[in-house]
Amino acid sequence: MAQSKSVLLVSYQPAMFIPHAEALTSAGFAVTQVANMSAALGAVGPGTYDLLVLAPNIPAGDRRRVEAEAKRRCRSLRIVLYYQGERERDVFASAFLDVTSDPSELVRTAAELLAPPKAQS
Repeated sequence: MAQSKSVLLVSYQPAMFIPHAEALTSAGFAVTQVANMSAALGAVGPGTYDLLVLAPNIPAGDRRRVEAEAKRRCRSLRIVLYYQGERERDVFASAFLDVTSDPSELVRTAAELLAPPKAQS
């Protein structure tokens, strides 16, 4: 990666997502982890992050507010939403990952979502 892509990881239980943050960092991503809605809302801004990762332990109302505000501030922001059990409909998510997914799955998904567009021939 020529320039490090930035990831905001939001989890109300940060210890639960330390392996995910470490896997992203090892893969060359710049990771910031926050533990509540106000910190997440304060962190998102135009051009600040390339990817927003939301853990399944965030209440639906908080998650929707963070997603909506993040997209309002930065339309190009990609969002990965973790879910537990049945996946709910979500208009903002670019990708969904089951909470039981290995952290390497997040790295793969982040790399795919943030890859530069392929040149058309």
